[in-house]
Amino acid sequence: MRSLRILLLGSAELDRSRVRALLETQEGWSVVCCAEDSGALDRAKAFQPDIVIAKACTEDSEFSFESRGLSQLTSIARFLIFCGDESEDHIWRALRAGAQGYILTGEFDRKIVKAVKEVAQGRRFLSAQVTKVILRRFLAPPSQAGRSAGTVPLTPREIEIVRLLSSGNGNKQVAADLGIAVRTAETHRANIMKKLRLHSVAELIHFAISWDIVKTGSSVDSSSLTLSQER
Repeated sequence: MRSLRILLLGSAELDRSRVRALLETQEGWSVVCCAEDSGALDRAKAFQPDIVIAKACTEDSEFSFESRGLSQLTSIARFLIFCGDESEDHIWRALRAGAQGYILTGEFDRKIVKAVKEVAQGRRFLSAQVTKVILRRFLAPPSQAGRSAGTVPLTPREIEIVRLLSSGNGNKQVAADLGIAVRTAETHRANIMKKLRLHSVAELIHFAISWDIVKTGSSVDSSSLTLSQER
């Protein structure tokens, strides 16, 4: 594997010398910086890491999941989250914020090297326990897995477009049903995929089912998920 420059963010609770030794056993890997929230973005810009390993951030952090700081950080490097919280909401917030990987603090030593390798190659990595939490939503019956469409992080127009696309309609049919130009429908679709960080129609359908935007009695094929599962 090519050389990797790694930045540890918010890792005070870890034994940094041990983590550094663990990561640097891999040929070409180097931990270029350890930082807390304060000044982390400046350090990331200065050191230009390939990978940021970040402790899941608190709401009042400069790098909370919805913060501008985290958005800027994701433009510099790929990053993965380690955290003791295995709740579904927390995991989804991390992934939607741009995390390419998520591992639990208790399994850090056992999984971090494999996680970094996957993320460095542009793939997602979720530990086995985290994957179970993610798949629980997709594999449960829609009545259990879904949420009220009123809480979906989309506008009413976007929700309607997701509903139409997930029901098998192409851009032309969506445009005709909504009375808009095909180019406008295509733009809406691209914006929705970007906002939800989805990469395929299959993922969009999973999203629509899980949020009760569409109803279906058929089971969801988990093999279409793009999240790389632990092997």
